[in-house]
Amino acid sequence: MANSINEDNGMALAYPNHSKKRSLESGTRMMSHIRLGGLALVLLLFTACNSLVGGVIGTADRIDDARESRRLASIYGQSVARYKAMADRGDPKGLYYMAFVHAFEHRNDRNDPTGDAQTVKRMYEEAIARGSNDAKVALGNMLICGATGILWTTACFPNIGLPEVERDPFHGLELLKEAAEKSCSVTEPLIGLDQCREREASIATKIRIIYRDGKGGIPKDPKQEAYWRDQESVCEQKIDEINRQRRCYQ
Repeated sequence: MANSINEDNGMALAYPNHSKKRSLESGTRMMSHIRLGGLALVLLLFTACNSLVGGVIGTADRIDDARESRRLASIYGQSVARYKAMADRGDPKGLYYMAFVHAFEHRNDRNDPTGDAQTVKRMYEEAIARGSNDAKVALGNMLICGATGILWTTACFPNIGLPEVERDPFHGLELLKEAAEKSCSVTEPLIGLDQCREREASIATKIRIIYRDGKGGIPKDPKQEAYWRDQESVCEQKIDEINRQRRCYQ
């Protein structure tokens, strides 16, 4: 039987070939188990660390979100308090703003898809009676499209806002034109924002779109659309400058 010789400290250690094979196989299996066990441990630690880090990040994100929500809620409360103080003094802009706040707070009322439109309408009418040109634009839009909020959208929804049977699109259009004679723009309060809190929007643009699309049953009129496009161009630079000063484009 052939011998395999392994010298260790000057001593000759002899093993039969088959014994060495078994020992090598056993050692290989042991090393494999050690490697697999080590890999499993590394993966376990990696997963645990990821879970821990992910949990910490997730918690931090939630804390940041909660902090931001509180900050915005505080800004919103301050804005509403300021608007209310203006309204209590009889300031027509304050009355207009409070009508918008009421519309904003009732916009998603599932029990009242009109968004308490009758109350909002009365508040706009009171603001107009006190001299608010902005409220005239808001009410005009309301009578055309039903929307209780201000005119940053010209969409008309049949089942939202002021019911269709109570709308008067042609009177609404006249209100918009009257407002456009006094001012290029309508002020849109951006409730809760900490930079741009008031943005100017072109009244002429709103009227042009109404004639372009035939909003609220008002017939399309290319000549009127062209006229109001010209008026839009006259006011555009002035409105842009005001909005830039208010940081409304940042």
